[in-house]
Amino acid sequence: MRKLGPTLLLITCHDRDAPLQSVRYWGSTVMDLMAQALVNILARRWDVEVFFEYEKDLLGSDHYQVLSRQAILRFWTLTACLFAFLEAQRAAAEVPGLTCGDVRRRLQKEHQRNLLQWVATHMEDGRSMEQICAQLAI
Repeated sequence: MRKLGPTLLLITCHDRDAPLQSVRYWGSTVMDLMAQALVNILARRWDVEVFFEYEKDLLGSDHYQVLSRQAILRFWTLTACLFAFLEAQRAAAEVPGLTCGDVRRRLQKEHQRNLLQWVATHMEDGRSMEQICAQLAI
């Protein structure tokens, strides 16, 4: 932590059977914090970290570069809409431990199956590959 200067460091381990895989390091350069105050701040920060990880995983946001005010506003609006939708789907599923990523993967599989069923139905009805591609705008 040389670059940060003096730093309070909190180290946590969530799995005693696999400590190296579950160790998390948290630091603060605010030196006059009591241990409980640091834990409280980091507990709040955890939600922010989880949000950014979801955003990277679900949207691939680490591959985007938005520079204008309008582009940033649009991106965050779409992100908020996506998370509201995924959270609603997750709550409706009533499956313990289900994540937004799990919901997204379930929805993708469902939509892929629906598309294949749609294509199969149209093929059975005698439509040509060209007609189906034209309808899908491919």
